Amino acid sequence: MKGFSLRSKVENLPTAADVKALKPLSIIGGLYAMTLDMFVAMVKPPFQWREFLLQTWFVARVSMVPALTLSIPLVVLTSFTFNTLLAEFGAADFSGTGAALGAVNQIGPFVTVLVVAGAGAGAAATNLSHRQGVSRRLRLRKQEPCYRHGVRRPNHHCGQRRADRDRLRSPGQPRQGRIPLVDIGFRAEMSTIPTSRSAGGPRVRR
Repeated sequence: MKGFSLRSKVENLPTAADVKALKPLSIIGGLYAMTLDMFVAMVKPPFQWREFLLQTWFVARVSMVPALTLSIPLVVLTSFTFNTLLAEFGAADFSGTGAALGAVNQIGPFVTVLVVAGAGAGAAATNLSHRQGVSRRLRLRKQEPCYRHGVRRPNHHCGQRRADRDRLRSPGQPRQGRIPLVDIGFRAEMSTIPTSRSAGGPRVRR
């Protein structure tokens, strides 16, 4: 058929992100896409062994204390219950074996799901989000002509900006000693940099 393009028809179809009721499905699809990218990156060189070891130790360090605080009372409760039950049957000698089997078979998966998958994954996601924020802030700082490697260095762009502000200043308005500069970042914090002599104030070296 003339003028028919399957690709254009497919691209014009509504996606899950376009429909508000189907947005949870788009999030689930993104999870599967990220999982597929992870499996591809696992077998694709170069292998990030250092990052793997750091993240493994990070998850173990974060999950160690919650796992102990959750498993100790459950192991005590399981041991007490098994000891009482085995004593009724006259098999109190197997109380240690029963407590070990109960701790490994029942409490192990419970602690793994709640602690490792909960606290460990949450801490890893927070760490990843912080890294993305820092990298984005540094990238935005590098795009600002007044900043080089996070340090403000004067150049012709900054001088041109000061000249433009002085030109727009009214003749009767005194020149301010401090010029507010917008810090490029998520919080857009305001910082003041001394530039010249204030009205009635001491002289500040540039």
